[in-house]
Amino acid sequence: MNKTTIQFNEEVCTLEYDRTVEPQRSKQKHTILYVSNPYSPEDLNWNGITKEPDRSVKGDNPALDKAWRKYNKAELEMQRIIIDRAVEAGILDVSLIDKFSWSRKAGCSCGCSPGWKTRDYGKQSIWLTVKSPSKEQEKELQKQKYASEREAKTLASVVI
Repeated sequence: MNKTTIQFNEEVCTLEYDRTVEPQRSKQKHTILYVSNPYSPEDLNWNGITKEPDRSVKGDNPALDKAWRKYNKAELEMQRIIIDRAVEAGILDVSLIDKFSWSRKAGCSCGCSPGWKTRDYGKQSIWLTVKSPSKEQEKELQKQKYASEREAKTLASVVI
């Protein structure tokens, strides 16, 4: 795994890069790029988005469908910035990124692993993971809070 630092959201973050070449017998035919970003559009107030839209069945509420399209577009714009920063840092090849297109079903036909896919028959998977110091600290505080709440419940349930 390779690491470099990048400036993202006015914070110096770590950008981790990992690449796996799939075996010949693998069903995967193309190069797939997965991007993991700790920030959501509402964290950054991206394009005026201040909160995630409410959950709904697609087609039941046109206003929510429009809000989800805007939200998803913002997520893809953020991922594209991360990909561009990876190219600037020399992690990804410039000629490769022009070939990527977004696919909801890049890694699996059920849609559980969306990503950026090429038509190159490279049979490789690439992961770009952004790690933010502030988000990592936030996660650690949430874990500590959860652990202390569980401990308090456990102690409260003990009968002496």
